[in-house]
Amino acid sequence: MIRKKNKIKLSTQNKLNQNKLSDSEKLTNLILVIDYDGTNYKGWTGIENSSSVYLNAVSGFKNIKRSDNYNANIIEKVEDSDYSFNNLTKKYETVQNCILNCLLKIHGYGENININNYKETNLKPFEFIGVSRTDKGVHAKEYVCQYISYKKLPPFNGNLKKIKLSLNRLLNKDIKVLGIFNAPFNNFNVRYHNLGKIYTYNVDLRKPSQPLERNLSWQLYDDSRFSFLLKDKSTKYETDAKGRRNGNEHKSGNIYDTSLASIFGAPESGSENESGSVSGNTNGDAGDVGDVGDVGDVGDVGDVGDVGDVGDVGDAGDAGDGAADLAIQERIENIIKKEKGNYGEDKIIHSLNIINKKNEYKSSILCDIDKIKECSKLFIGYHNFECFRGILKGTEKQRTINTFCNIHFLDIYKLKDNLYQFIIQGDRFLYHMIRIIVGTLIQVGVGILNFQDVKDALYNSKPLKVKLCAPPQGLCLKKILFPLEIEHLVNSAIFSE
Repeated sequence: MIRKKNKIKLSTQNKLNQNKLSDSEKLTNLILVIDYDGTNYKGWTGIENSSSVYLNAVSGFKNIKRSDNYNANIIEKVEDSDYSFNNLTKKYETVQNCILNCLLKIHGYGENININNYKETNLKPFEFIGVSRTDKGVHAKEYVCQYISYKKLPPFNGNLKKIKLSLNRLLNKDIKVLGIFNAPFNNFNVRYHNLGKIYTYNVDLRKPSQPLERNLSWQLYDDSRFSFLLKDKSTKYETDAKGRRNGNEHKSGNIYDTSLASIFGAPESGSENESGSVSGNTNGDAGDVGDVGDVGDVGDVGDVGDVGDVGDVGDAGDAGDGAADLAIQERIENIIKKEKGNYGEDKIIHSLNIINKKNEYKSSILCDIDKIKECSKLFIGYHNFECFRGILKGTEKQRTINTFCNIHFLDIYKLKDNLYQFIIQGDRFLYHMIRIIVGTLIQVGVGILNFQDVKDALYNSKPLKVKLCAPPQGLCLKKILFPLEIEHLVNSAIFSE
């Protein structure tokens, strides 16, 4: 009874879309399995494709999603000789468009746009369907998509090996076709004939962050919303190293996001003088620093140096520094010359350390992983994820959304020192749902939220204190779950030469 009361009615649009592909005969019906690095793309899908090969392919057909103003705008720009068509396509660089353009090329569609043939009917020659719409910067492994042509037989007479090789030659290097197979039945639809999905999300707690891995994980060190963690720890480390208490400790209220500051009860703006003004600490160490400044007044004696060009004596000092510098240089060069001729086992110690991962700097941001693991269990099961979804944009706002999802698995484990990975499996996911769940769990780990906050949001739809959406680059669509028979087809396509 509770489920029926809280559940938002499903739109009938999904059923209409599911039956949409059965209206016409499919001369080509191919399933593609691909990997892609989403770093340089604006997500799987986006604004309508405007490449020349795409416009040629639909030149005699009506694209329902495109308005008359769009058509006129495209034609006007193509007719403008001063307009670069590459500039037009830059903002349409999605993974879907990139793959589709290559498919259309090997299917015989040219790139020269014929404006005279740009007419519209109620038919479209092809469909290209992705199993999921990943966001900008999100990656995918074994992503499954479907290419259907109503007008042409498969390219290369249906030779799947040639189709795969041709696509991989045309595609960017950050997209790779792993396998291709024919649809298992005529009305098969990758979007609706799957059992669910598995995602992973990488969180990097290392300090400092790793620049070479910045596009594959959420590096908390570089996230200004968590800078208060860095400041607190660095101040503590500095105090321990000096063996005394620093009188000029910074308050965290000035160094982290205001939305998080309110949770921690940071100082109000009127009390910022406690840390923002050094002069406010007139007693103690601050005063001592001022005394040192007074001693600096003795520097006026330096004016006497102006008499008789005493500054030339300084040049002699510079000469002395130069001699010392040359001595150091000569000593280092002699060491290098000597060491290069000696190849003992002690000379390869650094290479062995790399293999054995020794002498690595392992400082990290404080985060309670055990608490995250425990809190993750709350999400498993059938719940209303209204408080864990992003706000839809544009025409998407008009859609009726079912906010109930079934999470089968959610856990976090260590990939290597201070680098962790979430694994989440479910039947379906809402817009930004995984990234908000990860953002919530990380807040639990660093002490911003507690278990009760998560329970209230999950069970009572009480909004979170801070709805934090983790950045996209840590997210990867890892696996699409199909019935066993179709799973065998996917695996066979991947491992076939």
